Amino acid sequence: MNFRKLLNEKSGFTLIEVLASIVVFSIITFAMLQFFTHAYSYTKKSEDQTLGIYVARNMMNYLEKQSFSNLKTRYQDPLKDGDSLRIGADRCNDKMPGTGEPVFSYAEGRNAAADCARMFSMNINNQIYKVDFTIEKKKNWDETKKKYLLPVKVAVTWGNQTAELGGYVTSEKIR
Repeated sequence: MNFRKLLNEKSGFTLIEVLASIVVFSIITFAMLQFFTHAYSYTKKSEDQTLGIYVARNMMNYLEKQSFSNLKTRYQDPLKDGDSLRIGADRCNDKMPGTGEPVFSYAEGRNAAADCARMFSMNINNQIYKVDFTIEKKKNWDETKKKYLLPVKVAVTWGNQTAELGGYVTSEKIR
């Protein structure tokens, strides 16, 4: 009875009402898409930053596993107080002052420049990460600190972003 009356009724939405609802729906959809686009770009940037920090920690771990006395003798001892030495992919062909040895050598008897390039420039997720580390010789440090601590800063750059990590390589002789 009432159902039959509804089926036979000829009223409906006007063209203006349909167009207005489409416009409102489009505005809401566009706003939601902007939110998801922004969330994706934030997630991508955060992922890249996490990878940059991971690469910096990896280099710091590598340095900590090296012989403290070799690192100190090779890199820090030739420096004057307050100076620093930066080693990275752009310095692979450089020679150490005084000795003429390659700035960085991964293993004896190998191609130092090729080893250096692999250590300091890596492709992760189609992004090139360039690593460098700086060894400092602090000014006004007491002899104990100079003897057992090697101040190191690791910097990783990719795209227009940078991640930095600072710390110390400590002597194996500290108990």
